[in-house]
Amino acid sequence: MTDLSAATLDDLRGPVAGEAPVLGSAPLPGNARVAITVQLALEAWKGNEVSGNALGSPLGAEAKALGVPDYATISSQQYGGDTGIWRILDVLEELGIKASCSTSTLVAEVWPDVVKAVAAAGHEIVGHGYSQDRAISDMDAAEDFEVVSGAVTTFQEVAGQRPYGWSSHGSRRGKYTVLDLMKCGYLYTNDFRNADVPYVVAVLGEQRLVSLPRTDEINDMFLIRRTGNPPGAYVEYFKRAFDRLYKEGQKAPKVLACVAHATLIGRPWGASALTECIEYAQSFPDVWITTRREVAENFLQSLSS
Repeated sequence: MTDLSAATLDDLRGPVAGEAPVLGSAPLPGNARVAITVQLALEAWKGNEVSGNALGSPLGAEAKALGVPDYATISSQQYGGDTGIWRILDVLEELGIKASCSTSTLVAEVWPDVVKAVAAAGHEIVGHGYSQDRAISDMDAAEDFEVVSGAVTTFQEVAGQRPYGWSSHGSRRGKYTVLDLMKCGYLYTNDFRNADVPYVVAVLGEQRLVSLPRTDEINDMFLIRRTGNPPGAYVEYFKRAFDRLYKEGQKAPKVLACVAHATLIGRPWGASALTECIEYAQSFPDVWITTRREVAENFLQSLSS
């Protein structure tokens, strides 16, 4: 086994180093046409640092001048860990499926019981930066490694489950993120947008990092919070994507992801929309609803068979 601790960016090979990706469908268990993954997002912010706003308008200039925090946004963000995630866990149990939960490491400090509950229910914990206040794309080499490796240590200690997958904020990785993921033993990343199938995005020694399909469209943050669409738009995007990929999957299996934030889909209307999506998919034969780690492991196994 190659010692990766001293590896540098120059040691990376594959598409991340400029090579063309090798895109091809891998067989799915049970000859499924489509693999579906529910990609939850459970996020935390530090102190009074906030991202976006909850009311559709920013905090007023006078309030900022007085040093008044944006209490409305802070409270809205806290909904995910206080309330939303618990509703989503109930929905997933009702549907009988497992999800992958992109989780800020700070969540394990703010809501340790939530992280334990996610893992105990058999869902996958996915690394998602330390907090939403600072994007990994802004970090230097030392800080990037600290965040990527820290997620492994913290979640293992708190929940007994280390992350094998990674999602940067907005899937916008930093200069060193792929290298650090491979140094820390991650199997896959959600940070690439260019395929509907898994593929090897980076090679380092004997290790391969898998890129899994992700979505900007079936994503409540983009589709509902930022553009004001009703919950039905989320369902329609899901159904239209599923119908097409299900047809294509008869010849070449595909992967479909839907992104669900605990702060949004965790609300009553959101739980309804997510349920409608999954029940629609469950009404078809030859569909594999699973975690993203299992999709990555299935793909890697197909490479060696």
